[in-house]
Amino acid sequence: MIPPTLPALACEAAGQQNRFWDFHDAIFAYEGVADSTYIFNLARSNNLDMTRFKRDLLSSENYETLDKTINDLVNRGIFATPTIIINDRLVYMTNSYEELSRLLEYELK
Repeated sequence: MIPPTLPALACEAAGQQNRFWDFHDAIFAYEGVADSTYIFNLARSNNLDMTRFKRDLLSSENYETLDKTINDLVNRGIFATPTIIINDRLVYMTNSYEELSRLLEYELK
């Protein structure tokens, strides 16, 4: 089983070489499983320094950054995607276009 954090850790490691968004977009566009083979092939195809990428991927700082981000999200009440936030207010349980439109109009006034 692929740890759900592997893609996030890989994005952070790629970010150390200014390639965060390239990685992020490629992983989200990928229709398969973003396993370690895919992740390392993606790093190579983006011409990353592979020694540095592996070091950054496995670094305790990388894990701590991801942990902090997850904890911050959970503390704000964000448990899944998509989550909608309007003017720093969490919008709970709505799929309604009309409800979202009303909330946006209210906030824009």
